[in-house]
Amino acid sequence: MICDYPGCEKELSKTEVAAYYEKQKSKCFTNRVLCPEHEKYAILVSIPPMYPFHPTQQRTDKQQLVKILECAGDLCRSGKNYLKAKETREEMLENFADVVQTLVNFIDAFDVVPAEIEAAYDRINEKNIKYGRFEHGERNIFMTHE
Repeated sequence: MICDYPGCEKELSKTEVAAYYEKQKSKCFTNRVLCPEHEKYAILVSIPPMYPFHPTQQRTDKQQLVKILECAGDLCRSGKNYLKAKETREEMLENFADVVQTLVNFIDAFDVVPAEIEAAYDRINEKNIKYGRFEHGERNIFMTHE
């Protein structure tokens, strides 16, 4: 197996892969693996299964998309309030879960399949590698689109 960290091409031994899975088994439900160098500071995020709302609650329309923005805005406000100790971590994470729910609903309403998400993930990682976001250095989260 090859390390899945974007931009890394290190080949992992069977022993390294087995050790990685043993360490990650309680945190991660994925077949992706990181080399020892990247596992020191990178985590693979696994979101618990979520179900989309009932089909009568779904639409392939602008409102479905705006709901994502609304919930993302709530998460941003909640996160800022959490940093100022004006909201609890639980409140912030409820807003995070709302964002994830809207994305699950989007996937359902727009009939998105896993292969499309994987392809989009690969394309966005290529851009992030180009901008140096997976390398040590000055924080660069805001980009100009070329």
